[in-house]
Amino acid sequence: MHGLAERLLSVIYAYGTNTGIKAVTSGGRGHTEDELCYVHCRYLLAEVARAITIRITNATFAVRSTELWGQGSTAVAPGSTYVRGQPR
Repeated sequence: MHGLAERLLSVIYAYGTNTGIKAVTSGGRGHTEDELCYVHCRYLLAEVARAITIRITNATFAVRSTELWGQGSTAVAPGSTYVRGQPR
């Protein structure tokens, strides 16, 4: 994977894990901090981040075992952040 998609995933990882862009760029993936900051400002808008979060949450609900976890429309993300899936 190259280019924009890899940079977007790096930025999402940086914020989703609370690692930060600077720490992610020190991992040696070949992207600079400036490049990732540009991608963040240009492409990862709040609406896009919300849409990504909803899709991931809904996919998680679709594959998890309801016998084990029960029915629900919320999940707890790292940092004790509650994430609500979008009703279908």
